[in-house]
Amino acid sequence: MKTVTASAPEVSLDVRSVPISVRTKIAFAFAAIYLIWGSTFLATRYAVTAIPPFFVSGTRFFIAGVVLFTYARISTQEPITWRNWRAATLLGALFFLICHGGVSWAAKHVPSGIAALLMASISMWTALIELVRRSESRPRRLVIVCLLTGFIGMALLVARPQMLAGSHVGSMGATVVLIGAFSWALGTVLTQKVDLPSSTMLSASMQMICGGALLLILGAASGQAADFHLSRVTRPALPGLVFL
Repeated sequence: MKTVTASAPEVSLDVRSVPISVRTKIAFAFAAIYLIWGSTFLATRYAVTAIPPFFVSGTRFFIAGVVLFTYARISTQEPITWRNWRAATLLGALFFLICHGGVSWAAKHVPSGIAALLMASISMWTALIELVRRSESRPRRLVIVCLLTGFIGMALLVARPQMLAGSHVGSMGATVVLIGAFSWALGTVLTQKVDLPSSTMLSASMQMICGGALLLILGAASGQAADFHLSRVTRPALPGLVFL
Protein backbone atom coordinates (compact mmCIF):
# COMPACT_ATOMS: atom_id res chain seq x y z
CA MET A 1 0.00 0.00 0.00
CA LYS A 2 1.44 3.33 -1.04
CA THR A 3 1.71 6.21 1.37
CA VAL A 4 0.90 9.56 -0.14
CA THR A 5 2.58 12.54 1.47
CA ALA A 6 1.55 16.07 0.75
CA SER A 7 4.29 18.54 0.22
CA ALA A 8 3.93 22.25 0.87
CA PRO A 9 3.87 24.39 -2.26
CA GLU A 10 7.05 26.20 -3.00
CA VAL A 11 6.95 29.94 -2.42
CA SER A 12 8.79 31.98 -5.00
CA LEU A 13 10.80 34.90 -3.68
CA ASP A 14 11.58 36.17 -7.15
CA VAL A 15 10.37 39.75 -7.43
CA ARG A 16 9.90 39.24 -11.17
CA SER A 17 7.07 36.81 -10.42
CA VAL A 18 5.03 39.63 -8.89
CA PRO A 19 2.78 41.40 -11.44
CA ILE A 20 3.95 44.85 -12.51
CA SER A 21 0.69 46.41 -11.31
CA VAL A 22 1.24 45.05 -7.80
CA ARG A 23 4.87 46.18 -7.74
CA THR A 24 3.79 49.65 -8.86
CA LYS A 25 1.24 49.89 -6.05
CA ILE A 26 3.85 48.77 -3.52
CA ALA A 27 6.30 51.37 -4.83
CA PHE A 28 3.70 54.13 -4.55
CA ALA A 29 2.78 52.97 -1.03
CA PHE A 30 6.39 53.18 0.12
CA ALA A 31 6.82 56.54 -1.63
CA ALA A 32 3.78 57.84 0.26
CA ILE A 33 5.29 56.68 3.55
CA TYR A 34 8.67 58.24 2.85
CA LEU A 35 7.51 61.50 1.25
CA ILE A 36 4.11 62.26 2.81
CA TRP A 37 4.40 60.73 6.27
CA GLY A 38 8.10 61.46 6.64
CA SER A 39 7.77 65.10 5.58
CA THR A 40 5.13 65.79 8.26
CA PHE A 41 7.89 65.80 10.89
CA LEU A 42 9.73 68.57 9.04
CA ALA A 43 6.48 70.50 8.54
CA THR A 44 5.72 70.16 12.25
CA ARG A 45 9.16 71.49 13.14
CA TYR A 46 8.54 74.57 10.97
CA ALA A 47 5.02 75.08 12.35
CA VAL A 48 6.00 74.99 16.04
CA THR A 49 8.58 77.76 15.55
CA ALA A 50 5.75 80.30 15.80
CA ILE A 51 2.59 78.34 16.72
CA PRO A 52 2.14 76.53 20.08
CA PRO A 53 2.74 72.77 19.64
CA PHE A 54 -0.60 71.56 21.00
CA PHE A 55 -2.47 74.02 18.79
CA VAL A 56 -0.54 72.81 15.75
CA SER A 57 -1.62 69.20 16.31
CA GLY A 58 -5.06 70.07 17.67
CA THR A 59 -6.00 72.29 14.75
CA ARG A 60 -4.63 69.77 12.27
CA PHE A 61 -6.61 66.79 13.49
CA PHE A 62 -9.80 68.53 14.59
CA ILE A 63 -10.36 70.17 11.19
CA ALA A 64 -9.40 67.00 9.32
CA GLY A 65 -11.70 64.98 11.58
CA VAL A 66 -14.69 67.27 11.00
CA VAL A 67 -14.21 67.20 7.22
CA LEU A 68 -13.81 63.41 7.16
CA PHE A 69 -16.74 62.92 9.56
CA THR A 70 -19.02 65.01 7.34
CA TYR A 71 -18.08 62.97 4.28
CA ALA A 72 -18.47 59.70 6.22
CA ARG A 73 -21.99 60.63 7.39
CA ILE A 74 -22.98 61.35 3.81
CA SER A 75 -21.56 58.02 2.67
CA THR A 76 -22.96 55.84 5.46
CA GLN A 77 -26.02 55.93 7.69
CA GLU A 78 -24.50 53.71 10.38
CA PRO A 79 -25.81 54.75 13.82
CA ILE A 80 -23.31 56.10 16.34
CA THR A 81 -23.62 55.22 20.03
CA TRP A 82 -22.13 56.76 23.13
CA ARG A 83 -19.96 53.66 23.45
CA ASN A 84 -18.52 54.48 20.03
CA TRP A 85 -17.69 58.02 21.14
CA ARG A 86 -16.14 56.72 24.39
CA ALA A 87 -13.91 54.34 22.43
CA ALA A 88 -13.03 57.12 19.98
CA THR A 89 -12.08 59.39 22.88
CA LEU A 90 -9.79 56.74 24.36
CA LEU A 91 -8.07 56.04 21.06
CA GLY A 92 -7.98 59.74 20.19
CA ALA A 93 -6.10 60.36 23.43
CA LEU A 94 -3.58 57.61 22.66
CA PHE A 95 -3.09 58.36 18.97
CA PHE A 96 -3.29 62.14 18.90
CA LEU A 97 -3.10 63.67 22.39
CA ILE A 98 -0.16 61.62 23.67
CA CYS A 99 1.51 60.56 20.42
CA HIS A 100 1.17 63.52 18.07
CA GLY A 101 0.94 66.03 20.89
CA GLY A 102 4.19 64.72 22.28
CA VAL A 103 5.85 64.76 18.87
CA SER A 104 4.75 68.37 18.30
CA TRP A 105 6.13 69.40 21.69
CA ALA A 106 9.39 67.53 21.07
CA ALA A 107 9.77 69.10 17.61
CA LYS A 108 11.38 72.12 19.27
CA HIS A 109 14.06 69.94 20.82
CA VAL A 110 14.53 67.00 18.43
CA PRO A 111 15.58 67.18 14.74
CA SER A 112 12.76 66.01 12.47
CA GLY A 113 14.85 63.17 11.03
CA ILE A 114 15.54 61.67 14.45
CA ALA A 115 11.89 62.11 15.47
CA ALA A 116 10.81 60.14 12.39
CA LEU A 117 13.39 57.46 13.17
CA LEU A 118 12.18 57.11 16.76
CA MET A 119 8.54 57.01 15.65
CA ALA A 120 9.42 54.09 13.39
CA SER A 121 9.71 52.09 16.62
CA ILE A 122 5.90 51.76 16.67
CA SER A 123 6.15 48.30 15.11
CA MET A 124 8.61 47.21 17.80
CA TRP A 125 6.39 48.47 20.61
CA THR A 126 3.38 46.75 19.03
CA ALA A 127 5.23 43.42 18.87
CA LEU A 128 6.36 43.86 22.49
CA ILE A 129 2.79 44.50 23.66
CA GLU A 130 1.58 41.41 21.81
CA LEU A 131 4.40 39.42 23.42
CA VAL A 132 3.40 40.56 26.92
CA ARG A 133 -0.26 39.83 26.18
CA ARG A 134 0.71 36.33 24.98
CA SER A 135 -1.62 36.74 22.04
CA GLU A 136 -1.68 34.44 19.01
CA SER A 137 0.12 37.09 16.97
CA ARG A 138 3.04 37.39 19.42
CA PRO A 139 6.49 37.43 17.75
CA ARG A 140 8.74 34.39 17.51
CA ARG A 141 12.29 34.06 18.83
CA LEU A 142 14.07 35.45 15.78
CA VAL A 143 11.75 38.47 15.77
CA ILE A 144 12.42 38.97 19.49
CA VAL A 145 16.17 39.05 18.81
CA CYS A 146 15.60 41.67 16.12
CA LEU A 147 13.42 43.66 18.51
CA LEU A 148 16.12 43.64 21.17
CA THR A 149 18.63 44.89 18.61
CA GLY A 150 16.26 47.69 17.65
CA PHE A 151 15.69 48.70 21.27
CA ILE A 152 19.44 48.84 21.87
CA GLY A 153 19.76 51.18 18.89
CA MET A 154 16.99 53.41 20.23
CA ALA A 155 18.60 53.50 23.67
CA LEU A 156 21.90 54.61 22.13
CA LEU A 157 20.10 57.23 20.06
CA VAL A 158 18.47 58.71 23.16
CA ALA A 159 21.51 58.45 25.43
CA ARG A 160 24.26 59.26 22.88
CA PRO A 161 22.56 61.01 19.95
CA GLN A 162 25.80 62.66 18.80
CA MET A 163 27.26 59.20 18.14
CA LEU A 164 24.50 58.06 15.77
CA ALA A 165 22.94 61.25 14.45
CA GLY A 166 25.91 63.56 14.48
CA SER A 167 24.07 66.11 16.61
CA HIS A 168 23.06 66.71 20.19
CA VAL A 169 19.45 65.95 20.92
CA GLY A 170 17.55 66.70 24.08
CA SER A 171 17.14 63.33 25.76
CA MET A 172 13.84 64.50 27.26
CA GLY A 173 12.47 65.32 23.81
CA ALA A 174 13.59 61.97 22.41
CA THR A 175 12.02 60.18 25.37
CA VAL A 176 8.72 61.98 24.77
CA VAL A 177 8.78 60.84 21.13
CA LEU A 178 9.33 57.24 22.26
CA ILE A 179 6.44 57.51 24.71
CA GLY A 180 4.32 58.76 21.82
CA ALA A 181 5.36 55.78 19.70
CA PHE A 182 4.42 53.41 22.53
CA SER A 183 1.08 55.18 22.93
CA TRP A 184 0.33 54.71 19.22
CA ALA A 185 1.25 51.02 19.44
CA LEU A 186 -1.01 50.57 22.47
CA GLY A 187 -3.85 52.26 20.62
CA THR A 188 -3.28 49.98 17.64
CA VAL A 189 -3.69 46.91 19.86
CA LEU A 190 -6.73 48.30 21.67
CA THR A 191 -8.46 49.14 18.38
CA GLN A 192 -9.31 45.45 18.08
CA LYS A 193 -10.88 45.40 21.55
CA VAL A 194 -13.03 48.54 21.81
CA ASP A 195 -16.46 49.26 20.36
CA LEU A 196 -15.96 51.32 17.21
CA PRO A 197 -18.19 51.87 14.15
CA SER A 198 -17.72 49.29 11.41
CA SER A 199 -16.98 52.09 8.93
CA THR A 200 -13.23 52.72 8.99
CA MET A 201 -13.69 56.26 7.70
CA LEU A 202 -16.28 57.09 10.34
CA SER A 203 -14.18 55.56 13.11
CA ALA A 204 -11.02 57.42 12.06
CA SER A 205 -12.87 60.75 11.83
CA MET A 206 -14.34 60.35 15.33
CA GLN A 207 -10.90 59.57 16.76
CA MET A 208 -9.40 62.66 15.07
CA ILE A 209 -12.20 64.90 16.34
CA CYS A 210 -11.81 63.66 19.92
CA GLY A 211 -8.01 63.72 19.82
CA GLY A 212 -7.93 67.17 18.23
CA ALA A 213 -10.38 68.55 20.78
CA LEU A 214 -8.30 67.14 23.66
CA LEU A 215 -5.17 68.76 22.21
CA LEU A 216 -6.88 72.16 21.89
CA ILE A 217 -8.18 71.88 25.46
CA LEU A 218 -4.70 70.97 26.72
CA GLY A 219 -3.18 73.86 24.78
CA ALA A 220 -5.63 76.31 26.34
CA ALA A 221 -5.25 74.84 29.83
CA SER A 222 -1.44 74.92 29.67
CA GLY A 223 -1.43 78.63 28.81
CA GLN A 224 -0.16 78.23 25.26
CA ALA A 225 -3.03 80.35 23.94
CA ALA A 226 -1.84 83.37 25.94
CA ASP A 227 1.59 83.18 24.29
CA PHE A 228 0.21 82.93 20.76
CA HIS A 229 -0.14 85.99 18.53
CA LEU A 230 -0.99 85.94 14.83
CA SER A 231 1.53 88.72 14.21
CA ARG A 232 4.32 86.36 15.27
CA VAL A 233 3.47 83.67 12.74
CA THR A 234 6.43 83.42 10.38
CA ARG A 235 6.44 82.40 6.73
CA PRO A 236 7.78 78.86 7.33
CA ALA A 237 5.29 78.25 10.18
CA LEU A 238 2.09 78.94 8.25
CA PRO A 239 2.92 76.75 5.20
CA GLY A 240 4.01 74.05 7.64
CA LEU A 241 0.60 74.10 9.35
CA VAL A 242 -1.26 74.19 6.03
CA PHE A 243 0.76 71.20 4.78
CA LEU A 244 -0.15 69.22 7.87
